[in-house]
Amino acid sequence: MLYRGADSVRAFSDSQLVVSQLNGEYEAKDDTMAVYVRRVREATKLRKHFSITHIPWSENRQADMLFKLATSSEDGKPKHIQWETLIE
Repeated sequence: MLYRGADSVRAFSDSQLVVSQLNGEYEAKDDTMAVYVRRVREATKLRKHFSITHIPWSENRQADMLFKLATSSEDGKPKHIQWETLIE
């Protein structure tokens, strides 16, 4: 989900398939994935700038740490994690 009010969004994914489908390099042949790609493209049209870049999992320590934090709750319920980067 993209945040309201964000004019520019830079996304990173460890899935080369997802990145390639969203960038139009690969076609989403699976029906579920095609719906996902269409929804992301519709949401990103509202932004002045959107980019998504492949980053290998081994180089994505921040996402790995955030994933571990979000899934480490004692009661088994997912934690709500807010992570925001503002550049002025």
